[in-house]
Amino acid sequence: MHERIGDEAWQADHAFLQRIARGLLREIHEAEDLTQEVWLASLRKDASRSPPRRFLVGLARNIAVDRYRRRSRRCDVERGQALPEGVPAPPALLERESNRHLVAAAVAGLREPYRTAILLRFFHDLEAHAIAARLGLPVETVRTRIKRGLALLEAELERSSGDRRSTPPEPKASTRQRISSQ
Repeated sequence: MHERIGDEAWQADHAFLQRIARGLLREIHEAEDLTQEVWLASLRKDASRSPPRRFLVGLARNIAVDRYRRRSRRCDVERGQALPEGVPAPPALLERESNRHLVAAAVAGLREPYRTAILLRFFHDLEAHAIAARLGLPVETVRTRIKRGLALLEAELERSSGDRRSTPPEPKASTRQRISSQ
C-alpha cells in the first residue's frame, strides 16, 4: 500500500507538493514554507513511509487555510489596535495629560488677581481689553496681571518639573505656549 520513502519517490512527491503549494498560496516563499510544514506534519504521522499524494494535498490545503485564518485574525487585531489618524500615541497622550494636570494645578495655586487674569485669558480665550471690560479695570492693569501671572506660573512649572525629574530638564516650550495648547 505505502512504499518505503526513497530519494526518487520523495523528489517526485516534493515537486508535486511544491506545485500544489504554489497554486494555493501564489507567493513562492510562502509556498516553500507550506511545503516544509506539510512534510513535517506527514513525517510526524509516519516517518518511515511515503504518504499518498491525496493525503499530501489535503494536508497542504488544511495548513494553507489555517495560515490564512491566522493571518486574517492578526490583520483584524492589528486594524482594531491601530489608532485613527490624528490621535496621538499613548505615551504622547499621557505626557500631554500629565502636562495639562500640572498646568491646571499651577493655575489653581496662583493667588488672586493673577489666577483670574490667567483663567480668563487662556482658558476662556478672552483678549486683554475684554477682560478689562469684564473686570472694570484698565487694560494695562490686566496686561500686567497676565504678565506677572505667567512669570509665577513659569516658576511654579519649572519647580514642579524639576521635582519630577532626576535628569536635567530638556528645553521646553514657553509657559504661554504650554497654556495655549491646553
